[in-house]
Amino acid sequence: MNVDTGEGRALATGYLDELRVSRRLSANTILAYRRDLDHLLAFAADEERALETLDRHDLEAFVRQLMSSGLSPRSVARMVACVRGFYRFLVQDGHLVGNPADDVRAPRAWPSLPKFLSVDEVDRLLEAPDVGTPTGLRDRALLELLYATGMRVTELVTLRMGAINLDAGFLTCVGKGAKERIVPIGRVAVDWVGRYLASGRPALLKKRKSVQLFVNARGGASLSRIGFWKVIKKYGRQAGL
Repeated sequence: MNVDTGEGRALATGYLDELRVSRRLSANTILAYRRDLDHLLAFAADEERALETLDRHDLEAFVRQLMSSGLSPRSVARMVACVRGFYRFLVQDGHLVGNPADDVRAPRAWPSLPKFLSVDEVDRLLEAPDVGTPTGLRDRALLELLYATGMRVTELVTLRMGAINLDAGFLTCVGKGAKERIVPIGRVAVDWVGRYLASGRPALLKKRKSVQLFVNARGGASLSRIGFWKVIKKYGRQAGL
């Protein structure tokens, strides 16, 4: 069976054009996204499948292939975020009914933990916070967002309220060289950030005001890098990692 990749490339180009026009991403960011989608197109061609027919299990196999190729966990996380955004675009454009990449997760390295974590170990880490408390809700949202996007810790802890759009499933972050980029967010991370914003953050702020997305237990101030590393270490110990 020969699969015509022309239609897949046309869909990928449509997504990149949408990002270029509506999100106003830089040429370098668009190029990086194109390379990520080229990996997906190559995978689909090897499997003799059209992009629109790939399901969650196929995309998880794609992630395993990326990991075995020697790419860094951060690079794989970025590619997963790109693929998630691409399939969201296909849903919004009427090509698909549901997003097969929404719940796709990748193994990754975590700051301040001594080893590379499997998907099962990551699940244990993510489930460690006590989400019945405001701090636990914040920490679960932090961990889910880091895992879903592969952002750098500094980018994560300095996010402002205006940087995230849960309805669209995107956030805007400022990385190295003060370069702004758009990062797709998965459904699970959107859900936990939404829960944190609804009850965890207001409880931490205690009627105080702050532009920071993630605030510390004293309310108002953003969580520091050191504070975040303490969070990771704490839940790593609780998860037996």
